[in-house]
Amino acid sequence: MENPLIPKSSRYVNDRNFGVFVDQSAWTLGVQIKVPLSITNPRDDDGDDDDPEDIHNKRAKATMMLPPEEVFAPVSGQVVWARDYTFRRPPIYGPAAGENDEGSYCLMIRDEWSIVYQIFGIDGGTVSLREGDTVLRGDVLGHALREGFSIEPPSTEPPADHLAFKADRHVSFYPYRFRSIQVRVSRPDPSWTEWKSPDEAGWQYFHPLHAFTEGKNYRSSITPYGSPTLIYFAKPSTDPLNTPPNAYATSNDFWTPTLQGPTEIIVGYEYFQQTPGDPADGMDNLAVYALDVAFKKKVDGERAPMRGMECDLGGTTDPTGVSEEDRKYWRNVFEHSKLPNNWTPAPSPLTQSNATMKEGEGEPYRWTSKLFAHYMPAFSHGRFFPEKITSQFDEKSKTLYYSAARTVRGEPKIGGAFNVQDVIDQEGEEGGRGKYRLVVRARDYWGNVGCIASDVLLT
Repeated sequence: MENPLIPKSSRYVNDRNFGVFVDQSAWTLGVQIKVPLSITNPRDDDGDDDDPEDIHNKRAKATMMLPPEEVFAPVSGQVVWARDYTFRRPPIYGPAAGENDEGSYCLMIRDEWSIVYQIFGIDGGTVSLREGDTVLRGDVLGHALREGFSIEPPSTEPPADHLAFKADRHVSFYPYRFRSIQVRVSRPDPSWTEWKSPDEAGWQYFHPLHAFTEGKNYRSSITPYGSPTLIYFAKPSTDPLNTPPNAYATSNDFWTPTLQGPTEIIVGYEYFQQTPGDPADGMDNLAVYALDVAFKKKVDGERAPMRGMECDLGGTTDPTGVSEEDRKYWRNVFEHSKLPNNWTPAPSPLTQSNATMKEGEGEPYRWTSKLFAHYMPAFSHGRFFPEKITSQFDEKSKTLYYSAARTVRGEPKIGGAFNVQDVIDQEGEEGGRGKYRLVVRARDYWGNVGCIASDVLLT
C-alpha cells in the first residue's frame, strides 16, 4: 500500500516534470506478491536465438514447467464479488490508451467483521466460487495467472517507452513487469446498499499488513536507507504538479543551509522488505511506510549528536531516535496505515471516446489528489546549470523522492510546506533563531528506522 505508480518517459515529451507523468500516477491500494513464470529459465531479452545460453534455454523449457500456483482464502467469510477486472496501465490517454491494460479477476471476501478482502490476479477460468458462497480460511480459490504477459508491453508510447539502448543486454528494459497477486483490505461506504467495484469511490483501504502476519515473531530486519544520503532544501513551487521546485541548498554544502519561512524538505529513500525465511535477501524495492521530521536546537554545553548516528538529535535524547520520551521533537509527515479512496480513487475504465479526456472534463482517471503531498515527482538542484531529479516507480525503475514538509499526519495537502517560523516561535530554549539539528526519519511497517540529518540555521 505504500507503493505509488509514478510513470516516467525515457524521452522528455512531458518536460514540465522532466518526463514524469503526474496525470497518470496513482496509489497502489494493496500489497503485491510476485508470481513466478511457468518457465523458470532466464528470458531472452535481446530477441535473438544465436547465443549459446539461448539454445540451452530452449532445450530446458520442456523440463522446467512449474505447476499451477494455488491461491488460498486468507480468511473465512462470504464471497460478495467474483467478476472480471481490468488493471489500468499507462498510457492512460491518447491513441494507445488501454493497450497495456491487464485483464485479471477480482474476488472479494467479507469476514465476520465486515472487513472486505479484495484479491486480484487469479485466473478466472479456475474459479469455481460464485457470489454468495461461503469459504473457509485455507480453501483454494483458484490458480494464479502466470502467462499472458509480454516481455515488453504491447504499446511503448510514452510513458511506457524505454531507452534506446541498454547498458547491459542481460538487463531487461522492464525489470518490474511481472504477474502478481494483489491483496487489498478495505471497508465499504456505510451508505451503500449493494456491493460495488473496487474502483468505486467510497472504499476505505487499510494497510494489509495490519491484517496479515508471517507468524507471531516475524519481522523484517532491513532498515530504510537514504538514497542519496542528503537533504535538499527548496522554496515551494506555486504550482507543484506543473512547475518543479529548485533546490537552493543541500545538507552536503560547505556552508550550513539557512532556512527562512515556508521551505520544501526533500529526501530520497530506498527500502527492501526481508524475504520471509531468508534474512540475506530483500524483495523488490518498496516505498517507506511512514516519514517523520524533527528539529532540535543546538545548545552550548549539551551533548553533540554521535558520529554515524543519523537519528541522534543530541542533548539528552536517545541516540537511536526511537525513544518514546523524545516524541515531542518529532512531527509525523505521513503514515500509510489507511487510505480513503476519496483521496485518490483507483483509475476507472476509459473508452475510446473519452480516452483523451482532460482534467475538468469528467476526469475518468481520478488522480488529482494527495499523492504528491507525499512524493516529489520532480525538482532541480543548482542555480546556473540545474540538475534535473525525478521520482519514477513503474515497470522500468523504482526511485522515490519524498516531501518531508508538505503535510502533517492527516489528510495531505499538495500545496503545503514546512514553515520554519513555527519552530522559531516555540517557547523556551527549544525555540528562537539559531542552529538546529534537522533529522528526517523513515519507518517501515515493522518499526525499523533510517535517518538523514543536517545542521540548519533558522532565521
